[in-house]
Amino acid sequence: MGNALRYILARNPETDFVGYSIPHPGENYLNLRLQTHTMPVERMLKQSLNTLTDVSDAILEEFESELAQFKKEQNRMK
Repeated sequence: MGNALRYILARNPETDFVGYSIPHPGENYLNLRLQTHTMPVERMLKQSLNTLTDVSDAILEEFESELAQFKKEQNRMK
């Protein structure tokens, strides 16, 4: 998730710097570093999280559609 969020933030022209690190694989958090030109960091982060949610929803919808089509084809072959 960290890399996907970093990618979306990096594509924003207002971003000066974005990076993340995971302190320890056994812990469920990451450190995010974000620097922007003029937009408040909190607003940019919220927008990017919403974008990530939209992208994830679109991928899931496409996957489920393709899976249903695959299952139909498998049933026709039987």
